[in-house]
Amino acid sequence: LPRLAPRYYTISSSPSLDRTTLHLTVKVLREPFRDAPHRTKLGVCSTQLEAAAAGRSVVAFVRRSSFRLPCDGATPVVMVGPGTGIAPFRAFLQEMRVA
Repeated sequence: LPRLAPRYYTISSSPSLDRTTLHLTVKVLREPFRDAPHRTKLGVCSTQLEAAAAGRSVVAFVRRSSFRLPCDGATPVVMVGPGTGIAPFRAFLQEMRVA
């Protein structure tokens, strides 16, 4: 079998609000296969995260982000999230609340 590729998720929390936790917003993949609708395709990582007990720690690595909100809170920000969903918006709102 080929080696599994890493699963990258966008962090949906701000370290400025709480440096001790990291939140993810994840869609659990569970859908029928296109060519075999009687079979169910399960997400490798999302279903494991779903099965983890609430509050349980999981092993993960975090990649650094170069994105920063403007220092001046009055500066308009246009947020576009192609493929990222709501996760970064949640983190940015938390960040703006703390600033």
